[in-house]
This record gives sequence, C-alpha cells and structure tokens, in this order.
Amino acid sequence: MKKFLSSICLTLVVSLGFAQQDAQFSQYMFNPFVLNPAYAGSREAFTALAINRNQWINIPGAPNTQTLSLNTPLTTRVGVGLQVFNDAIGPKNSVGYLASYAYRIPLSVGKLAFGLRAGGITYNFHWDKIDYKDQADVYNFNSRTQTTVFNADFGLFYNTKKFYTGLSANHIGYAQRITPVKLEGIESHLRMHFFYTLGNTFEINDRLALQPSILIKAVENAPLSTDLNVNLIIDHKVWVGVSFRPKNSVVLLTQFRINENFRFGYSYDIGINRIGRLARGSHELFIGYDFNLRKVKSISPRYF
Repeated sequence: MKKFLSSICLTLVVSLGFAQQDAQFSQYMFNPFVLNPAYAGSREAFTALAINRNQWINIPGAPNTQTLSLNTPLTTRVGVGLQVFNDAIGPKNSVGYLASYAYRIPLSVGKLAFGLRAGGITYNFHWDKIDYKDQADVYNFNSRTQTTVFNADFGLFYNTKKFYTGLSANHIGYAQRITPVKLEGIESHLRMHFFYTLGNTFEINDRLALQPSILIKAVENAPLSTDLNVNLIIDHKVWVGVSFRPKNSVVLLTQFRINENFRFGYSYDIGINRIGRLARGSHELFIGYDFNLRKVKSISPRYF
C-alpha cells in the first residue's frame, strides 16, 4: 500500500511538470518573441530581454523559470533571434537553446511576418530531489537521468503601429517522449502548443492610451486557457494593467520605460483556484534594452 501511494505521489509530481511543459509568462505582451518566432526584428532594434519567473512561491518544487532572448532585424525584411531558457519544476529541469528566423513582408498597412525557430531542449530528471517519507518506498532510479529532443516552432505575426495579432505552433512534429523512464506504465511526451495573440492600442488623449489584449493557449489533451488583459499607458512611459485567467488567477502588472532604450516590468499573480490560494502568488520580473534603436519619424509612438 505504501509503495502504491508513493507511486501515485511521484506520478502526480512528474505529471504536474509535464502539464505545464512550456513556461507561463504573464507579461507576454511586453515581449511577444517568447511565444512567437515571427516577432524577431519587429522592434527595429537589437533587443535583449531577460525574464525571471517564480510561480507558486509557497509550494516546494513549483515552477521557476529564467529566459534570455535576443532578436534584431538584419535587413528591412529579415529578422533573427536567439532564446535560451532554464525551467525547473519538481524533479524536472529543462534547458533550451533556440534560434529564430523571421521574414517580414511590408503591406499597404503594417507588416506580415513568417517565423521559424529551431534548436534543442535537454530534460534533466533529478529523482534524488524527491523526499520519501519511508525509504522503503524509494524507486530504483538513478539519481539523475537526461534526454534531449529536437524542437521546431512556426509563427505568423502581423502588426501596424497600434495593432497586432499572431499565431504560433510550438513543438511541431510527432509527440517525442521526454521522460527517460516509465512510471507505472505512464510516459510523458512533448506536446504541440498553440498560442494566439491579439492586441490594440486606443489613444485617449496626448498623455493616455488604453491597450487591451488577449492570449489563447491550446495544448494537446489539455483544457483551453485564456488571458484577458488591459493596460493603461501614461505618457508612453508607464504601463499599469491587469490580467484575468478564468478559474486560475488575477494578475497585476506594470512596465516602466526609462528612456528610448531601457525598460523593465513586474507582475504579481494572485491565485483564485485552490492551488493558487495556497501558493501565495507568483512573481515575474523582466529587464529589456534596445540597442541602436532606429529613429522612426512618426507622430505615433511605438507601443509594442
């Protein structure tokens, strides 16, 4: 009976890690590149952005993610980028190195971009991190196992000065097995993720603007997830907003634009489901810098 219960607990821990295969970001609207490779080069600058997210801070082994992304236009039509991430949850830790290429087509209004991203993701399983109450229940696993899979993403992104929409399909291809062992006949596989984003900016006056947006996330064999967001932009320097994930959380977020190049942001997730209430929230912080920002002579400022 004890071994049966231990098996159930271990399976739940690992299943939690695979249910959230891709890291969740509350401030995606400030850096669409983390979700969509077609965004590469869209800021018309060499953009560097680092993100740190601590999810469910009161729960041991909860998701903890660090991401560094770089992207830049090479020509008026071509953008490239690089993304490196470290994502830990429970006994699982994944490290990815992904390169992106985007081709942007100027239209009569705005630009339409096609993007590809490819690279490798290494999954490490640290079974020795599991705290067994009874050592007789310990599985005969190695203290650490590892597997590496190839990853490919595809995206579309369209934007004008005030409007954007994008669709991306991540982890294209067959469902690759990412757990090196079987847990009582259960295997975990890398599943395709789909992200749809839509946002627009409405200028209220010379100092204020309202920016609503939506993110729809779909993963194979998982419920559809939606983020509903709205930001108030003050003097094009301060973003103050709120997001709502039905049956999941309410997010308070902000972004500060210090000058033409430097910006940073912070968000705090307030859980409204059972896990969220126990977890005492999630923190997310990002810092971004635009090098050699192209000077665009336009009355309208850049909103994303």
